[in-house]
Amino acid sequence: MDRLITPYLTPWTGEDTSPTPVTVTVSGVAYTIPVQDALPRDLHGVLWTLCQGAASGKPAYAAKLHPERQKTPFDVAEWRT
Repeated sequence: MDRLITPYLTPWTGEDTSPTPVTVTVSGVAYTIPVQDALPRDLHGVLWTLCQGAASGKPAYAAKLHPERQKTPFDVAEWRT
């Protein structure tokens, strides 16, 4: 088999999961750059961590979970209920 079988939530070495600057406003926590703030929110408006780059390189098993792929199953589960 040429492809590695890895959990969906695993980040890859080609992805950047470093923290993005946030600010606290009257309406809650938001990313400092407004364009970034709209994308990573779930159906309830909860802000999730951003991740940049492509799923390339090797799986980073010891790293934290990939934030966007961690959010996806929650969105699907909410949509189905």
